[in-house]
Amino acid sequence: MNQELRALFVADQAERNDHPAYDTPEYWQLRERDAKRRQRVNELIAEGLLTAPDDYFHAALIFQHGETLEDIWQAHELAQRAAAMGATKSMGDKDSLWLAAAALYPFQFHLSLFKGEAHTVSICCIYMLNLNVALRLLSRRFVGNHQVC
Repeated sequence: MNQELRALFVADQAERNDHPAYDTPEYWQLRERDAKRRQRVNELIAEGLLTAPDDYFHAALIFQHGETLEDIWQAHELAQRAAAMGATKSMGDKDSLWLAAAALYPFQFHLSLFKGEAHTVSICCIYMLNLNVALRLLSRRFVGNHQVC
């Protein structure tokens, strides 16, 4: 297990014990620390330093607190990889399959911002498509004040 990644995971979870109220200075400081953790996890992934199932679970949970569709989808994919590698009970009663499913909820919520005309985007469609293709389709389909990550 990657100990640096585990430390990032522990720090991420510790900050959720006393979560600051939305739109306070403390909240925005937390979001900055979340972004730095995600950046470091991306570096660890690029360096090939995730090897154990729990590494993928820890990375997924850090990305679960992301701000973009890409972050949230990354959480889903990392959790799926952890599950495929056999990560179970990585966080008490929450395992990788739970996290893979849980990541889809905020993903679907973010997509709901892109409703247009009488159309909505089906999460099943997004799940089956490559994320980049899905985002391109969304950016063509839904215009206006909304920006696709």
